[in-house]
Amino acid sequence: MDLYFGKSLSEVALYGALGAFVVYFPIVLFNFSREHPLFGRLDLSQGNYNIARIILLLAFIATILNSVIHSTIHQGLQIDLLAFRYVTGDLGGTVAVLLLLVAFKRQFIRLSHRLVE
Repeated sequence: MDLYFGKSLSEVALYGALGAFVVYFPIVLFNFSREHPLFGRLDLSQGNYNIARIILLLAFIATILNSVIHSTIHQGLQIDLLAFRYVTGDLGGTVAVLLLLVAFKRQFIRLSHRLVE
């Protein structure tokens, strides 16, 4: 969409790199707090974790980073209503997707069993 709205290719590449950073950094922090390899995968096999809480926590950290970075890019050092819009949009989307996954959990499990057979 940025290309469609007239952004340059370098700006689009920068936004993509920032987006990747915003998603990956909370995983690095989580691995650091659990003393796992920093740049490894998110390992939830050791311990009793509530996956929904972990997803919400990681999404919240990513949301804060995303809102600060994007509102700084678009409005300079003023962090105001635009940052709040990013926060509500990102967290609202995360909660909506989690609710849909929980609502259709049984259908996904049945589908996966049919695909394996």
